[in-house]
Amino acid sequence: MTSRHLSQFYLSLRWSLLVALMGLTATASSHSQTTPERPTVIELSTAADFYSSLSDVAFAYVDEDDSVSADNIIGLSDQFRPIETPYIDFGLLEGRVWLKVEIRNPTARAGPWRIDFARQYIENLRAYIVRPGEAPVLFFENGAGDPFGAREIKSRLLTQDFSVPSGDRITLLISYTSSATTFLPAGIGTPSAVVNRHKSESSLNDFLNGGLWAVIAIALIMMPIIGWRISASFSAYILAGFFYVFHADGYTFQYLFPNIPWLNSRLNLFFMLALAACALAFVRQLFNYASHSLRFDRFIKTMMLGAAFFAVLAIPFIDVPIIMVAGYAFVPLCSLTQGVAGIVAWRKGLAGATPYLIGGALVVASFGYATIAHLVPGQFNIDNTLDFGHVVLLLECFVFAAAIMLRVLEIRTQRDQAVNAELELTREQLALSSKLRDSQTAYQQAREQSQKHRAQLYAVSHDLQQPLAALRIGLNDMKLRDEDTRQQMRAAFDFLERLSIDQLDADRDDQHHAANNERSIEAFEISSVLDNVAAIFEIQAKEKSIGFTYERSTVRVQTDPVSLLRVVSNLMANAVNHAQRGEIRLSTSKRDKGIEVAVADTGLGIAPQDLERVLKRHEKGAASGGSGLGLSLVQELSRDMGYRFDIQSTLGEGTRATLLIPKADHD
Repeated sequence: MTSRHLSQFYLSLRWSLLVALMGLTATASSHSQTTPERPTVIELSTAADFYSSLSDVAFAYVDEDDSVSADNIIGLSDQFRPIETPYIDFGLLEGRVWLKVEIRNPTARAGPWRIDFARQYIENLRAYIVRPGEAPVLFFENGAGDPFGAREIKSRLLTQDFSVPSGDRITLLISYTSSATTFLPAGIGTPSAVVNRHKSESSLNDFLNGGLWAVIAIALIMMPIIGWRISASFSAYILAGFFYVFHADGYTFQYLFPNIPWLNSRLNLFFMLALAACALAFVRQLFNYASHSLRFDRFIKTMMLGAAFFAVLAIPFIDVPIIMVAGYAFVPLCSLTQGVAGIVAWRKGLAGATPYLIGGALVVASFGYATIAHLVPGQFNIDNTLDFGHVVLLLECFVFAAAIMLRVLEIRTQRDQAVNAELELTREQLALSSKLRDSQTAYQQAREQSQKHRAQLYAVSHDLQQPLAALRIGLNDMKLRDEDTRQQMRAAFDFLERLSIDQLDADRDDQHHAANNERSIEAFEISSVLDNVAAIFEIQAKEKSIGFTYERSTVRVQTDPVSLLRVVSNLMANAVNHAQRGEIRLSTSKRDKGIEVAVADTGLGIAPQDLERVLKRHEKGAASGGSGLGLSLVQELSRDMGYRFDIQSTLGEGTRATLLIPKADHD
């Protein structure tokens, strides 16, 4: 099955719709009957702006069997009929179209004049000059298989110069076949007039294409705001649309593969399917159906992959009937899927769905215009449908850009609401603590001594940042995770409660022991503290795609568990914040003088000149985005508890921090 056969496949559908448009055709016919008598001869002129359409004077004959030669067609002159429609177009047919035009040169010059077919390529086009009593002389021929270099005039549109002696009258014969459409916007004019017409159309195309590239640039610039997935899919959609119209306008043949003419017809289906696939990828990313309509998301993905599959097969296997039919059938199916996707998003009340549907309506209008133009041969300029589609594509891109911004704003609003909900949940959990209620009086007294306790409260708030981050991550995925996640959340809540209790107890005791900051020293397995730390920071490590290794140990230590928890937590927080790659390792080992806890990462590392500075309160390295408090707290708490704290780092390779807990006196 060829493209011609495929066209016949759609013919029955088109004719069924044509019945509904008979009134339009009748109106056009009646109009043509009331117009003045049509001219029968083109009078040539040497004026720079001279241009005459062949549809005004041409007579046509359809050779249904494609059996009549140029030599024999002259004998059938009485069977030629005038063209009663505004444009030369006979719809879909299997045969060959013959056009006859009488031309007279009343000027003193022999030319040249230029015949303009205004098409990128035609499957089989020939033009003859017939002088009285002479056989037809072929002066122009072009087929779909001819390379671009074979054209005498190097234009994306088919043109050819010819001359007519002064005072002579000739007959111009044109014959062509086409499997797609018989529309032929031919005319005759001076070379300058034809060039100016082509430049005018090219200027419009350049403007529209420039607009498309501008939208692509805007999408890429806004990638940090709208996200790389939406930005990339939107840019790919625009780029596919650009190449589709770029090819339809004949630019790909002229500039990209002038010596591969067979690629012209094959790329048409390829670009159509590529545009359909990119459109589905964009709408899928825009409305994120995987989060609320999983089955429909899988269907979109299937249609997208199907379009991409047939697009790849279209170039080498376009002549295989099943590939061609399936490929052309996939285009309207993808368009239908795209429309349904917009409706689904609109029914779910997603932001951006309304402008997306407006963009879809523009596409429907474009297809509708093109369909009507093909259903009523000769009444519409089919080339205008492509220009209209070009304009619609640009407008659609701007409308879709608006849909993107509305969608992004909605997502950001939802995220803000989620963060606020997380904070509120955290407040509720803290309010449930009986010890927090018992410490309200101490809290009021602490406010009167705010200057004295400001540093201590700031340190605790710093410690709370990491478990709060773990809570946020866990709360987002709580409905999707298993029992392990809930255990990790309980560990995080336990950590928060112990920190809050420690702070509140310290505030109460400070009223009675202003000069003696006592801590609870007890013997315990170190794993009872480190297990909680590992559970909390493993979540954050996974969120950043960082490997995490915890070497569990059951050795016993004698120290303040809360202070140990704070020290190790700050070391882990520092590692997670700066390990952009690689892994983090938390380990415990026995040493001669005590128990060593080590936190090592393969992150950015700390420059030698920054090592001393980062141990000072509110000081941080050049690449740090933190508060500059964590490592200083580690050093201060280690000094208070009698730990030996050491940190070693290599810039670009990572950091290793160790904490030596001395042995108890009875060990």
